[in-house]
Amino acid sequence: MPRIEDISYSREATITAISSYYQFLTQLYLPDDFVIYPPQGGWPSITQESKAGLGKTDEVISLLQRLPYIEDRHEAHGAAFCVFADWSLEGLGKTSTARLLTEGGEWERVPPHVVGLTNGGRENPVFLLDTQLGVIHWIDCPDRPRHSPTREQVWGRALEGVEWHAGAATWAVADFFEQLKDEFRSLRFVPTSTVLYDVIDVDAEFDDDGLRVLPMLQDIYRSHGWPDVSRYRKKEALEEVERVLEENDDPFDL
Repeated sequence: MPRIEDISYSREATITAISSYYQFLTQLYLPDDFVIYPPQGGWPSITQESKAGLGKTDEVISLLQRLPYIEDRHEAHGAAFCVFADWSLEGLGKTSTARLLTEGGEWERVPPHVVGLTNGGRENPVFLLDTQLGVIHWIDCPDRPRHSPTREQVWGRALEGVEWHAGAATWAVADFFEQLKDEFRSLRFVPTSTVLYDVIDVDAEFDDDGLRVLPMLQDIYRSHGWPDVSRYRKKEALEEVERVLEENDDPFDL
């Protein structure tokens, strides 16, 4: 396992990792135009003044100015049961309410150099990016990626005894997004609705109809070439997924 002392933060590397991840999602299921990219010079809607409710460092604001986002109006999942934050959105971050939605129940203890990458209700996963240590904490990480990760987690004394991320699973930034990609590659994360663009986790609890339809969806993706993106036929796969869900009254309707 990599030691925290051997990890460092890089703004450019973080931008690259997040951009690569969103591009990956468009290869599997998201429409290309769901991902929006900053203009030259960064998002004008993101400043210390417009995000005053966050109380974040200049480095956090500079990073957010230059990141791509899954556009908020689509409410599309970017991981299982997970909506990512679109910090380019006017008004998001103007008050501290945004911190509760993006940093979870311990938001008042989260330091200024740490920012949440997701934005949703109580059940939405919380991913906290630390711009000093160069890591991402997955708060309340599910058992499978925590105990059987495909990418090594970070360890070290700097991560011990910190209440706001107690019990989180922690990865270096690039490894975190590769971990999420691996969940999709193995179809442990499965895109369902091609209207709402929901994603489910195979370890979640489903009724009998869900348990019956889930392997059907996995078979569709695999039969259309996934995870080999050079062979994967996205349009045809998603059309068949939608047909199967319609025929089975979509047991995953979230």
